[in-house]
Amino acid sequence: MLLDSKGVSVKAKSDLYSFGTGLPDAEVKYLATVVKKALSCCPLKQGLTLDWPSSHR
Repeated sequence: MLLDSKGVSVKAKSDLYSFGTGLPDAEVKYLATVVKKALSCCPLKQGLTLDWPSSHR
């Protein structure tokens, strides 16, 4: 039995953005890495957090 991934969630001060739901684990891990890298360069990153399943940390 395959379980669908919960995807990646990015929490901002005023909202929660989720994407990648249902993708294979390897793709979610890649997507989370790319988003984390992009947010680390963002001058407006204050208040943003990135969350994905603990198996990907």
